[in-house]
Amino acid sequence: MINEHEITINKIELASELADMKIAHNIALGDYTYDEIYEESEAEMSYTDKGQDEFNELYDHYLNLIESCKK
Repeated sequence: MINEHEITINKIELASELADMKIAHNIALGDYTYDEIYEESEAEMSYTDKGQDEFNELYDHYLNLIESCKK
């Protein structure tokens, strides 16, 4: 029987979404500019080297936090 407080999540997807949201929040706060974090080409948008480093650090933080909640 599943407890009403237990849910099934994709920890990789959740950590990625949280990291990306935190980056957007930090840009809104002025911690860094959009152009420092993202680079755009005609076909796609991607992270700059600095943006990728920031994302990786946040991703690791959130993934560890999520995994610490595991039963």
